[in-house]
Amino acid sequence: SILYLKAYSQIKLNKLKEASATVFELQQINPNYYEAYFLKGLISAKKEKYADAISYFNKVIDANSNHEKALYNMALAKGLLEDYTSAIKDLDKCISINPNYAMALYNRGYWHEISENYPAAISDYKKAITIDQRYAEAYIALAYAYSQNGDKVNACETLNAAKTEGIEAASDLIQSLCKWLNITT
Repeated sequence: SILYLKAYSQIKLNKLKEASATVFELQQINPNYYEAYFLKGLISAKKEKYADAISYFNKVIDANSNHEKALYNMALAKGLLEDYTSAIKDLDKCISINPNYAMALYNRGYWHEISENYPAAISDYKKAITIDQRYAEAYIALAYAYSQNGDKVNACETLNAAKTEGIEAASDLIQSLCKWLNITT
């Protein structure tokens, strides 16, 4: 609906007070519209009220268990609350619904990395890059995960691949990480 799009745009523009008013209006028109809870979850997450966000996203998932964006955002909120295991489980479900969700793969990789599960992080970052060859953050994260796992050669090769894709941040990292290995292009 128009009100949904209006509220979503307001959230993106960080106009949270206006978005809350629009969501209220939306719920007055259609009290059973579960997507309003998705919007409320986004507003709560923007306000860093992650427990509230999770509660709202759960309401969406109760109404539609395959709502990948609610699962994705709920996973981010759980991760920010340092509940990495639950965040990863939510992202597992999200990725089972949409295996080509590069951002979900990247974030699952991130939570694996934070949990020091570098092989799983590396796998997820690689999959994200396979889906989106220009995903700068995934390249940098993959190189870092390789480095943390003691594999400087693959870290540098990843950075060189990122540089080839035109990802500027890779150049500085190549200079600092790879120069001494003599693995630069």
